[in-house]
Amino acid sequence: MPAAGGDVIQLTDTREFEQNPQWSPDGRRIIYTIGDVMSNIDVGVMNADGSNATRLTQHPESDKEACWSPDGQQIAFVSQRDGDIAIWTMAADGSEPRKLVQGRQPSWSPDGRRITFTSGQFEGNDEIYVINTDGSDMRRITQDKRFDWYPSWAPNGRLLAFNSERFGGQELMIANPANGHQIRITVAQMTFEQDPEWSPDGGGLVYQGKMKIGDDGELMIEEFSMGKKRPMGTFDIFVVPSVGFDWDEAVSKPILPVNLTNTDDRDEVSPSWRAF
Repeated sequence: MPAAGGDVIQLTDTREFEQNPQWSPDGRRIIYTIGDVMSNIDVGVMNADGSNATRLTQHPESDKEACWSPDGQQIAFVSQRDGDIAIWTMAADGSEPRKLVQGRQPSWSPDGRRITFTSGQFEGNDEIYVINTDGSDMRRITQDKRFDWYPSWAPNGRLLAFNSERFGGQELMIANPANGHQIRITVAQMTFEQDPEWSPDGGGLVYQGKMKIGDDGELMIEEFSMGKKRPMGTFDIFVVPSVGFDWDEAVSKPILPVNLTNTDDRDEVSPSWRAF
């Protein structure tokens, strides 16, 4: 449907659950998860108009957390198919699946040469790591007794934003993968500050804030040059991190809740942007 709302086009029509869509970098295809969360989940792909829907993975173990490489030629995903919770890569057509490393929450670097991820397999608690896409040069970026997770690359590929529990709540930090230097970005006025996404110019972060479980979620913007953060709107549910967040629109106007869909008997979840 259009970003401003309007007619909803149904892309899939099966008896399975299809969730977590993500547009390909060229906007022509969509990857998503398909299956039953109680039994098995696979990664599927279809054209942007819903045609040519195909399962890219067909394995007894679930495959999820799929994300495109920046050039659209590869897909990273998380699977437990060999016993470990691990990040795998495959060609965009589903061929050549290859285990990369034990971990989850993969995120490609802007140049497509590295993947950052979260893993608790090596140190006993969740830490942030970076690895080359050929499996070489794995490096631990964080080292703390508290959990660090959900890393996100800056547009220049030089910095990582991530969630951390090391200060009590969930706050945001930035790390330099080259030297390991880390700085605290938020001093929690909220119990949960999480899921950071960078502005296109790397000058700030948009993230979700929440005082406690059960409270309304609030969309926040942290502007580095101004040295401050400001709320952009309150929502009854968390706003999931979007691909291609419209930063200029967010900083210039207040965000108002808009009902983009209007179906009384159906749930709509896991939205994903496409740039035109």
